[in-house]
Amino acid sequence: MTVIGREHTKDYICGAGVQGWPFCRVCAVHVFANAYGPPNEIMETWPESRQAEIREQWDVLPLNLRALEDIDLNLFSVERSDEGTDGYVLD
Repeated sequence: MTVIGREHTKDYICGAGVQGWPFCRVCAVHVFANAYGPPNEIMETWPESRQAEIREQWDVLPLNLRALEDIDLNLFSVERSDEGTDGYVLD
């Protein structure tokens, strides 16, 4: 199956609305992610340079590589980063 165009996805948003998870309207496969960013009241407390960095990241469209054909996931290295989590509290 091929998904062409956002109109063929349904965005699932939960929690603080910081990120959306679009799913294919036909097969329900998670295709990519939408970054909506931290709440404005948190972002406004950050330096302008950090705010600009976050806005630039909003232009990035993370893809779900598992939804692509012929991708060897073992070729990728994933590292955790807690950068940019100031102001967030996890229970």
